[in-house]
Amino acid sequence: MLAIMTKRLIIFSLISLSFAASFTVGQAQAQNGLLGEESDAVQGGAEIHKILQVLRQKPESTSTACLQALSAMHKAQNELKQATEKKEKSDIALARDIFGSSLSDATIMCGADAHTLCRKQQFQNAHLTQYCPLLHPEPGDDVL
Repeated sequence: MLAIMTKRLIIFSLISLSFAASFTVGQAQAQNGLLGEESDAVQGGAEIHKILQVLRQKPESTSTACLQALSAMHKAQNELKQATEKKEKSDIALARDIFGSSLSDATIMCGADAHTLCRKQQFQNAHLTQYCPLLHPEPGDDVL
């Protein structure tokens, strides 16, 4: 029982950290003129934010693949933040590409978990009823 509670706490902490940080880098880059307002990073941050709203409702439904992707996204996010602070344009471009890839991976991996949770439990949880319709539909999904 303690192991399950510990795992839930770790998962919830990682999801909460991702949730809180999901917009940070994209917004900072847009403010610094490094990306346009409609950048992929900002849009991707909005999508992962929606996904994490769903997964926070039942953290134990988060897969290992999703957790690993979130961890890689955080690492890339920190590297991008450091590159942005140094203001080396070549480093920023590379770090931005790596972050974009890791954000995309996290969106795919965690999005699958969120969609599965919505299909199975959307109408059993008021928060899921609110957040599931906000997700970008997966190919083949009926109305959530």
